[in-house]
Amino acid sequence: MSEEISEYTFELTKPFSYAFKGDQREAAFITLTAPTMLQHSQAAALKQSISRIIAGVVEGVDDKDDEDDKDDEDDEDDENGKDGKKEGGVTAKMVIGTIYSSTCVDANVVWEQAKALFKQGVALLDGEQKMIVPLFEKMDPKDFENLVGEYVANFILV
Repeated sequence: MSEEISEYTFELTKPFSYAFKGDQREAAFITLTAPTMLQHSQAAALKQSISRIIAGVVEGVDDKDDEDDKDDEDDEDDENGKDGKKEGGVTAKMVIGTIYSSTCVDANVVWEQAKALFKQGVALLDGEQKMIVPLFEKMDPKDFENLVGEYVANFILV
């Protein structure tokens, strides 16, 4: 994500039912908001884990000789523009793949840190209901992983 946003709507691929103010509802989306100082400690823990994962990936990249580096720089300029960065930035799919390929931070630690942050009010089911443990238990695991990926891409890595 290249520009900062204050809110992101995550569409659930597998809706689930839940109770809200005495009514039974079908969940359709989760509104994500940027963390504030109220959620700072939870956001910081998640950011630290993601930073460790990225540092581990960077350390694991094989060094190439000077000739290969020069060729790569030329290719980047040709394919992506002068700065070598692709349009679009980090995606949820990239975040999830990086989390699962990490050897320095367990994926379950990241998922639990994200849950702790989401329970603090940065994730609202259908834009109204604070996410709590029983709601997480009803979510499809892929939806949860994609939710975390979108949150990291939109609010943690900006």
